[in-house]
Amino acid sequence: MKIIFDIDGTLGDPLELVAKYVPGNWEEYYKHTLEVKPIWPMVTLLDTLDRPGNVVYICTCRLCSNNYLTMKWLREICHLTISPFRVYYRDNGNKDPGWKVKLEMYNRLKPDLIFEDEPETINAALLAGYTVVQVHGHRDAKKADYIPK
Repeated sequence: MKIIFDIDGTLGDPLELVAKYVPGNWEEYYKHTLEVKPIWPMVTLLDTLDRPGNVVYICTCRLCSNNYLTMKWLREICHLTISPFRVYYRDNGNKDPGWKVKLEMYNRLKPDLIFEDEPETINAALLAGYTVVQVHGHRDAKKADYIPK
């Protein structure tokens, strides 16, 4: 089975950093990658599912330029051994909405299951026919105008 996990809001809780640096200063936000607090039940779930028979990917809207700190966070803070070849990032300079960036990743990987917190991304994935588990991260899905018809 192919399984995808998002990072911010799914594997990690960036709420304090988002409030401090976003919108406006994503570069400063990325400098503080190692301060993102893991959401331990989700990290444990990823680790549990990363077994023979499954292939676990991470798809994030973080920029490619954040690769070093993201991999350091996954390995040293979350204690995960995921291969860097299974982590997909937003291309530097890509200004497309996050849901579009992620949907392109999903369409390449063809996952069986996706763990994601962002309502617009969830909606796009559901409408494209993917199975998605919504993680309540730093966004409030009850307030989102995304419910599929």
